[in-house]
Amino acid sequence: SEAYVAYEGDGKSDGKLMVLDTRDKNSAPRITRVLSLPGSSPRRIAVNKAGDRLFVTDSTNGELIVITRSNSTFNRSAKIPLGSKNDNLEGIFIDDVNSRAYVLNATTDSLIVVNTQNPNAPHQSISLRDDKIDASTQIAPKNIAYYRNPATGQEKLYVTGYNASIVSVIDA
Repeated sequence: SEAYVAYEGDGKSDGKLMVLDTRDKNSAPRITRVLSLPGSSPRRIAVNKAGDRLFVTDSTNGELIVITRSNSTFNRSAKIPLGSKNDNLEGIFIDDVNSRAYVLNATTDSLIVVNTQNPNAPHQSISLRDDKIDASTQIAPKNIAYYRNPATGQEKLYVTGYNASIVSVIDA
């Protein structure tokens, strides 16, 4: 099996995506490939269940990069604009069942919903600010988790931020 690590770069060099071989449980993972992502700052990675598509947030360009994989070949297949240049795209969750990617934009305090089957379709943006709490506090959402209640089938997304001590709960 494999794991993926994003390297944003140092501002002077291109971002990279490292592919690690994790099959040998008795030794440390080893880097098997390094994919260069010119002009990008990859931050977070999510992989679909089939393992043939990687979704990478790009915090330099406000884009979601889609990388397709066939055997050992990786190709950047799409760059989906989700915000302005330098929008800080953070956490990501892939919902394979409903063909959606949920991406957090820490700059705009929003959750962006992307149709993964038709990425050119309009995206839905959900504000995570709550004027009842404090409209001036930037939440800066960073992490996202998914839970499906096995008894009811109800699906929820849980979002945390690093500027506000709150958890946003969203019906998925």
